[in-house]
Amino acid sequence: MTLFTILKSICDHIKTVFPAQPIYIMQVPQGFKRPSFFVSLVDSTDRDLCQNGIRRQAVFEVVHFAQQDAKGVTNPVTQFAAYERLMQIFQVQSLPVEDRYLKITRVDGSTRDNEVYLTISFEYTFTPDLNPVDLELMQQLSMNYQ
Repeated sequence: MTLFTILKSICDHIKTVFPAQPIYIMQVPQGFKRPSFFVSLVDSTDRDLCQNGIRRQAVFEVVHFAQQDAKGVTNPVTQFAAYERLMQIFQVQSLPVEDRYLKITRVDGSTRDNEVYLTISFEYTFTPDLNPVDLELMQQLSMNYQ
């Protein structure tokens, strides 16, 4: 499992509720469509548990760019409805990613200007793909039989 697969699962989860709105994962230049979403990785921290286990904490940000009228003003009712719906769909305790479910440890949100911001935190363990050549070989083995 990679951080990109988690990002893709977040996008898929949003798409189930907002199927007509585009979801961007790369920085978009001026002129992008509204309403739309931007999903990105904010932070990732790994901690070794043992030689074959790592605990990762990852934080993703979802930004919803609300629809604007001809004067560039966002309807607050529409903006808050999108905020509440996003909070609701991520209040589930876990998110399906590949063949498992990742625990959502925290969801924070706010509205600023014409956007809705949501941060979603995950914590999970995984076993890294290790190349046997990279591992340290045992040098000597002493055994006493009686």
